[in-house]
Amino acid sequence: MCAGADGAYAYVTAHGRVLGTASEVRHVARLLVWMVERRTR
Repeated sequence: MCAGADGAYAYVTAHGRVLGTASEVRHVARLLVWMVERRTR
């Protein structure tokens, strides 16, 4: 998780890809599941 201005937070991967804001938890979770499934193939 990365902090920004005005108390905004976002989920960011180790490679710097922004996954979404802290308010988009379901969207971020779906993206993470997709990324893990893609990597295991």
